[in-house]
Amino acid sequence: MVYLRHILMYKSMRKFVNHLQSALYNILQNKSYSLFCILGTAFTFIFITFLVHFGAAVSGNYPPSVNDGRIISLGMFTDIDGNMVGALSPEEQKLLLEQQTGEYENYSIRSGNDNITNVAMNESYFTTYVIFVSSGFWQLYDFDFVAGRPFTEEDVGGKKRCAVITKNLSKAKFHTVNSVGKKLEMDRNEYEIIGVVDNFSLMSSPTGAAEIWLPYVFNNSRSTSILSIMFPDYTNMQQAGMKTAELVRKIFETKGKQLRIDNYITADKEKNAKTHNLLAGNGLGIGLGIFLFLLIPSLNIICLNMANTRNRAEEIAVRRTFGASRASSFVMILFENLLITLTGAIIGLIFAKPFVIFIQNLF
Repeated sequence: MVYLRHILMYKSMRKFVNHLQSALYNILQNKSYSLFCILGTAFTFIFITFLVHFGAAVSGNYPPSVNDGRIISLGMFTDIDGNMVGALSPEEQKLLLEQQTGEYENYSIRSGNDNITNVAMNESYFTTYVIFVSSGFWQLYDFDFVAGRPFTEEDVGGKKRCAVITKNLSKAKFHTVNSVGKKLEMDRNEYEIIGVVDNFSLMSSPTGAAEIWLPYVFNNSRSTSILSIMFPDYTNMQQAGMKTAELVRKIFETKGKQLRIDNYITADKEKNAKTHNLLAGNGLGIGLGIFLFLLIPSLNIICLNMANTRNRAEEIAVRRTFGASRASSFVMILFENLLITLTGAIIGLIFAKPFVIFIQNLF
């Protein structure tokens, strides 16, 4: 029995080697066809990975914007005629929060525009994005700190000149991840780095491509401030949006301005809800996208494979003449396609992460 088992294993291994040799020979003989199939499979895997990553980011389930579904952000407003009337002033923001006391969990204030500023770090001068935020910003958004800590209300109240930077910026300028205690200079003012955040997806970043965050009390520009209010998990966001809209409308009415604000408050909530249902809830959006990315390359490969098989009809006929069965001819073609697909899948998996990083840096 043992001898018979060894014979069967030897024959199976011999068949496998023969199929492998035949597949490699045919792949090398049909370079254009093979290259197209390999690249098509690789790109399919890359785009599917990107689609899953994108879906996780925009659905609000991807750091740092994990709480998007329960955050209402108030920026610029227009009146009923479509004319820009500005944003809430600091005093009006304080009034709005006082009228919602006990109903919200936390809030943050940040500069509404990216401040492109010249910065000096470690004897290096460069231009980058700087955002001014309040201490509550770090409670609303889930940034992962690889070194140090975020600035607190005590830091802001004491007007401590502190800063939080990204890991990439820390490595580029100080050649280390932990640059806590180092200094940066901006607008002739020196700030101490007290925290370094890990890399994050720009697709889910609340402040875009910003690399430096400073306390909002040092914002001397006239950029619009955005008030973001985070409500508890159990909050009915539709009701919270309607109440917030009514409070904002009353504040502007005291200045003789009638707002059209439904699109600025309730639409934000609806967008989050629709995105969540589409991508995070039942996965329909992602599933459909993945299906299309699989279907189109598959149809192309099937059509090319049918054409390739017709071109090899004489070869298959000769094999049949010398005793090869239909099953053997089918397994030969199947093995060849599996080898091509596996090669493309491995290439796609290798380049998926660099591609996603490239897209994030591009935007």
